[in-house]
Parts: sequence; structure tokens; C-alpha cells
Amino acid sequence: MLVVCIVVAGALVVATYAGVLADQYRGSPTPQASFAFDYDDRTETLTVQHRAGDEIDGEFLYVVVDNRTATNFSAYETVTSGDSVAIADVSRGDVVRVVWWSGIRYSELARWGGQGAPAG
Repeated sequence: MLVVCIVVAGALVVATYAGVLADQYRGSPTPQASFAFDYDDRTETLTVQHRAGDEIDGEFLYVVVDNRTATNFSAYETVTSGDSVAIADVSRGDVVRVVWWSGIRYSELARWGGQGAPAG
């Protein structure tokens, strides 16, 4: 009888955990937002600004330069239109991506392909 109780309790714990993960996955739709990039040749600094679209939790929004995380928007609890971050030591040839990562889902929201123009 004790073994049956332990097995049932274990199954309930696993089912509860799986349900929480499923809710997190379904509850985190990919945000839709646009970003602007402003490059300063003199200082080799790229400013990334949220221009329009969904508000995004700052801890889930990252800026990646050539496959290394350069910074994130964690200074903002919620990133809204007009919020920005500046990244130093960016070259015109670098590829810069704004990515949203919820811990379960990942999506590239914007890209700057160097030479001052966003890449497709």
C-alpha cells in the first residue's frame, strides 16, 4: 500500500510540473515589435531603440553582436516605445540581432547587418 501511495504522489508531482511548463510555453507568445538602429561612426556605438509594437519584459530582451550577448534591456522592467540601449565597440561589419528569449522560446525580432542598414 505504501508503494502505491509513493507512486501516485510521484505521478502527481510530475504531472503538475509538466502542466506548469506547458502553461509557461503557451503563455509566452512571441512579441511583435519593431526596432531602430543608430550607428555613430566616431564612437563605434550602436543604439538600439524599441520603436513600436508590444511591450516586452526587459529581462527577456537581448542584443547579440556576432553571436555574443552584448547587453540586454534589463534596466527596463518593461520595454516600451522609445526605450533604448547603446552598445560600444560595434564595427560596421558586425551583425547585431535583437532577440527575445523566454527561457523556453527564442525569436529574432530585428537585425542590423552592418553598413548602417537593417538586414532581412
